[in-house]
Amino acid sequence: MTDAKKVGRKSSAQDNFIGPNPVTNLTATDVPSNRAFNDGRIDLSWTNPTTGNTPTVYRIFRDNYAVTTVNHPTNTYSDTGRASNTSYSYYVRAEDSYNNATNSNTASATATTVPATMSAPSATAGVDQDTITWTAPNSGGSTIIDYYIESNESPAKTKTVTQAGSGSTTITNEANTSQTYRIRARNANGSGVFSAYSNQVTTQAPSFFSPPFFPPGFFSPPFFPPGFFSPPGFGGGWDPRAY
Repeated sequence: MTDAKKVGRKSSAQDNFIGPNPVTNLTATDVPSNRAFNDGRIDLSWTNPTTGNTPTVYRIFRDNYAVTTVNHPTNTYSDTGRASNTSYSYYVRAEDSYNNATNSNTASATATTVPATMSAPSATAGVDQDTITWTAPNSGGSTIIDYYIESNESPAKTKTVTQAGSGSTTITNEANTSQTYRIRARNANGSGVFSAYSNQVTTQAPSFFSPPFFPPGFFSPPFFPPGFFSPPGFGGGWDPRAY
């Protein structure tokens, strides 16, 4: 495809091609705000010719394939359903009623959207808290700003973690409660769809002989000599480390 190339029927009066003057000033602009993943939008605009044969339609080409036509004097088109983080090239062909045509300049843009839906996170129960681990999704072409996590409780336990990649975090919860968690990512274009919920976990209660009641290692040397809780020193009947 050559910019401003005329193609069409020959004039019976002279050995040359006649047709409308080309579209000019074609631009392609990504419109990313709150666009769902893999539903990007690129807006085209151009200046219609004001001299020469009047076009009847403008044929839109994406990556050298015709995708649609719009009638004169339309000078805009929104191309939707574009894959996230993908570049597209466009030109517009002005066509008259005799099938004469001229091509515009080319214009390119990269479609960006919100991040992809994430895989379900993994949850691990701890003492008075749960650990949530996730894998970063496709960013949609714009850097991930943060992750929002919520439990299935009412009211939900929530947390926002500011980082771009995979990671993990802890959420405080009441002991002996069972819950699952879901997560979504956010970039400058908006928030992705929530993931499925994680595996269910039951938050643990602290043991009386474990932190925070006693410091880590309290029942080990040097606080207690090796073998203190084993026969014959302690009779082998009761060991606080088991509680």
